[in-house]
Amino acid sequence: VVGHTPEMDDVHVIDVRGLSFLRYLEIAKLTGGKVAVITDNDGDAQKHCVDKYSAYSGDDNIEVFYEPDTAKRTFETVLYTDNGTLCDTLFGTGAQEYMLNNKTEAAFKLLSQEQLITTPDYIKRAIKWIRE
Repeated sequence: VVGHTPEMDDVHVIDVRGLSFLRYLEIAKLTGGKVAVITDNDGDAQKHCVDKYSAYSGDDNIEVFYEPDTAKRTFETVLYTDNGTLCDTLFGTGAQEYMLNNKTEAAFKLLSQEQLITTPDYIKRAIKWIRE
């Protein structure tokens, strides 16, 4: 939602990786708080987004969101696809490669600029679900 911050909804964004991620979900399962998992499909949505989280598919408080188009393997690829002109302007020739190799810097630059960014659909769905 434009002009609406996660803090307004008492939402916390946490980057959790590796083995600790599934442990985090186990804790979330016990606390009952809502958790929207936003993840890359890494070219195989069934393996990386469905099967990996199948133990949580029956939990009402945990939902997994991802880009279903496996050609769009990562968040940066989806962002570039949806915002190519803006990314090319900000990062120049090879913008997508730059974004993949400099994730933090690219994210900061995108957030710092003033143009509206087209939000990927799977992230819009996650926001809608978490706000319900």
